[in-house]
Amino acid sequence: MKSGTAKGRHDITIIPEQPSGETLSPISMSINMEGEGKGVNLVSRVDMPYRLEGLYWFKVLFDGQTITRIPLEVRYSRMVTGQAKTSS
Repeated sequence: MKSGTAKGRHDITIIPEQPSGETLSPISMSINMEGEGKGVNLVSRVDMPYRLEGLYWFKVLFDGQTITRIPLEVRYSRMVTGQAKTSS
């Protein structure tokens, strides 16, 4: 995130949304912005089950206002494994 004119402590909230539309528990953290276009990298563990196929959304709020939404598409596929060959 680029700070622009923002300085000081700010609250970031990430709200995960499943393909069904159900929202999950928000993830909250506090960041320190230095202003003058300096940036902050956010790294957070999102511990949630991906039980449904489809498009998951992560709404990102900065001090309570939505600034972006990040998509993640989950597709399941079968994995076929062959039998190991044995030598004679």
